[in-house]
Amino acid sequence: MEKEFFWTFNTRTKKSKSWYIIAGIVILLLIIYGLVYKIYAMSFVFLILPLLYFKTESRIPPYFEVRINENWIVIWNMSYPIDSIKNFWIRKFRDKPFSLRILLNTKSFSLLDIPLSEKVNVAMLSDFLKEYTEEEAEQNIGFFEKMIVMLKI
Repeated sequence: MEKEFFWTFNTRTKKSKSWYIIAGIVILLLIIYGLVYKIYAMSFVFLILPLLYFKTESRIPPYFEVRINENWIVIWNMSYPIDSIKNFWIRKFRDKPFSLRILLNTKSFSLLDIPLSEKVNVAMLSDFLKEYTEEEAEQNIGFFEKMIVMLKI
């Protein structure tokens, strides 16, 4: 019987109105600061940055599907052969499984960080992947990733 793990994860974090207000104030202050101190390039960058952010955010699908079976790792429309896994490890945030990091034996896209859903049995997934490669020690996510999660960027 073929084993398969399937889950979805949101690509967009829900932001409150206050998040947008605070972000707008910070951007506006940075633009004014750049204009006052004649750092026009900085002002221009902070004027364009929110536009790029919203354009990028609107083009990303609301969720990705992840499917891992005995042959493939499929994330949205990208497929990776299961035998291309060099190693993997489970990353934690606040002592809960947060993401599955997979190092591949490929030249492009050699590192995959796949957010885990609460519906995924992490122990079974780990045991399944151990059949194909070795597991590295669990790790906590880094400082910048914690900031991204907490700031909902």
